[in-house]
Amino acid sequence: MERRPSTAWPTCFTTTPDGLPMAVWLETDRVVRSTVWDPAYGTERTTSFLLSPGISSPLSLTPVPAAHGATATIAVVGRRGITLVDLASERIVTTMRSHGRTGVFYLRPCVLPSHGRILLAAATSGDIHLWDTADGSPVARWNAPDTLALAAIPLADGRTLLASGAPSGVRIWDPLTGELRHTLLTGAPVHALAVGAGPAGPVLHIHGPAGLATLTLDERLL
Repeated sequence: MERRPSTAWPTCFTTTPDGLPMAVWLETDRVVRSTVWDPAYGTERTTSFLLSPGISSPLSLTPVPAAHGATATIAVVGRRGITLVDLASERIVTTMRSHGRTGVFYLRPCVLPSHGRILLAAATSGDIHLWDTADGSPVARWNAPDTLALAAIPLADGRTLLASGAPSGVRIWDPLTGELRHTLLTGAPVHALAVGAGPAGPVLHIHGPAGLATLTLDERLL
């Protein structure tokens, strides 16, 4: 009997570049399994990938848009770095380490398309880090204590900003420079962020113990 994803291990659900649904999960602390379904034919295909011993204690899995010719790339977050794994070719694309201060990555990273590049942001307890996924090179790092959530904000002028949730509100950053562009005080922790498109501009959804709030962002202020 085929094993299915278990919530006991990090799991993510995404689609392949040709649009087929795919579940990816850690079966053990070193084995990544993925299953791709083809609804048109009622078939499924499962593969396994063995992580290198250097990837210790994986914390989460995050899909990364197709890049570097990969058909299905997953970011595996470990305690001291993030590894991009191409599940189709069963190879490691690149590894991204914390630069500057050391720290444990403790939340799911955020993908930011930027001027033809695919960037990846992740937070430690004290900093936000940004890398170029093409080669794992560091792009920026800045101080942002107690970051609880991350979300990319695409703007009409082609820029992509980064929103971070914190114990008392939301901060909006220029991810290429680490410049703080705007702060929204909520008076309560922000544990989750999501961004959508609205008729008057980007829409930011904020969630935490106080409930859910939805705001339309004025790009002229960003």
